[in-house]
Amino acid sequence: MKRLLLPLLAALALPTAVNAFPFGNNLEIENKVGEKTLIKGKTVSTEKFYKSDLIGLIDNNILILEKKRSEHQGLIDFWQKQFIEEKEYAIEKCNENSSSIFCDEVEAPFSKSYLDDHVSKLPKYELPITKKLNFKTKVVKDKSFENIIHIVSLNFIPVYIDLNNNKEVGKEETIYCFNSKLDKTYKGYWINESYKSDKEFFKNGLLLDKVCKKFAKF
Repeated sequence: MKRLLLPLLAALALPTAVNAFPFGNNLEIENKVGEKTLIKGKTVSTEKFYKSDLIGLIDNNILILEKKRSEHQGLIDFWQKQFIEEKEYAIEKCNENSSSIFCDEVEAPFSKSYLDDHVSKLPKYELPITKKLNFKTKVVKDKSFENIIHIVSLNFIPVYIDLNNNKEVGKEETIYCFNSKLDKTYKGYWINESYKSDKEFFKNGLLLDKVCKKFAKF
């Protein structure tokens, strides 16, 4: 995404003119050397996100954490089974011969160290879930920004125009535009809870503020 946005970011970095055309809802940006970037309104598609979508993101992150905990619990269950089987086998062999080396394994089978290690690490998986559940409760109870659009996602295809008026159609881009009414706290919530790939869309939305102001309708 960074690579694809480079021409567009370069065009917007030092603009000398921004023209919004009422016909076709287009946006044209010209940089200091006269190169232009054109975004035609007909290429722009939007999607709106609300507080309920933020809560949905939190729920999904809880599921991801619960899956990791479940996988770790599976390891505990595996070593617990190994521990029981080894201990029962050691007891059986020790009963057959009290001087058997298996008598030393009755209280501390080979698998016990692995079992203890995985059990000791379980809180590392449980604590994030508890924190995330508490965070969700906090967001749900907070009635701020419930009836407004939080984010508008913009998908568009820029057209680059050089000094000779040659045109090159760029690749489709995606940016996320925050509602200016949203406070810093909730913007942070969105960025923190979003997938790693989506964080770039937020960053690019801040960099391409002029595009957001033109096409993101709140």
